[in-house]
Amino acid sequence: MTLRQLEAFRALMISRTVTKAAEFLCISQPATTRLISDLEASVGFPLFERRQGRLFPTHEAEELFKEVERSLLGVKEIAYAASQIQKAQKGQFHIAAAPCLASNALPFLLHHFMQTHTDLSVKLTSHASTTIMDMVQNAKCDMGMVILSSEYPSPLGEHLFSLDSKIAIPRNHPLAHKSEIHVTDLQGQTMIMGSHDMDTRQAFGLLLVSHGIKVFSNIDTNTSQTMCAFVESGQCLAIVDAITVLTYPGNNIVFRNFSPRLMVHFSALYRADKPTLGVMRDFVHYVKTSVTLAIAQNGKLL
Repeated sequence: MTLRQLEAFRALMISRTVTKAAEFLCISQPATTRLISDLEASVGFPLFERRQGRLFPTHEAEELFKEVERSLLGVKEIAYAASQIQKAQKGQFHIAAAPCLASNALPFLLHHFMQTHTDLSVKLTSHASTTIMDMVQNAKCDMGMVILSSEYPSPLGEHLFSLDSKIAIPRNHPLAHKSEIHVTDLQGQTMIMGSHDMDTRQAFGLLLVSHGIKVFSNIDTNTSQTMCAFVESGQCLAIVDAITVLTYPGNNIVFRNFSPRLMVHFSALYRADKPTLGVMRDFVHYVKTSVTLAIAQNGKLL
């Protein structure tokens, strides 16, 4: 007994003529008749009787048809699920992301991505990059999007993009008219600093020391979005990542190039204990292309 024989049997039960059954199966009439004969030989009893030139199912055929319908329905459901998986339209995953990504950029990108992936279910949480690396390693999330000190992630990671940090300045600040701010321009300025576990905080601190620059700072915070809010509210400056520049909605703030360059490396990290869903890699590709395009156009992501 084969699946093709059962399909021919079902087609004949519904159409009641070999001609229509053959058309439904896209095969010849002799091929359809042969499939039915082979099925009858397999089950050991006749399935149809011919009366006055017409086919009538036997009682045994009616009983068998009920089981065939249930079985073929299951096959169709499996085939549909397989097609959905193949098209990366079906999946559920948890993304743990660095705050600068999780606050605005990823919600915006997920909203647009899920319009074409309607069966997708996503959980998005925000954590420090060091915490996310532990979460991925201990299977507490499906994927991490982090800031690393290098553009080369682990073998289970994928580099997203490396972007220059910018300096955030109040619109009415004396330095706002400059297109690029050098570290020496910061002598005596008031700065909002990132928390000590932020890579940019450490790199910026080393840069100040190496150039003998002293700044005033009495506020620390752990997100670039919060740093920008402080900048908008007064006469202070902040070094922020380029993702924040693409998504921050404020009007009383400007972002300028900063030198020497402070690069921020973004990466996606995947779990080692199970295969990565195709839809996850599709989303990572979507994030990479969307951010790269926004940077190239010198515009906003939102």
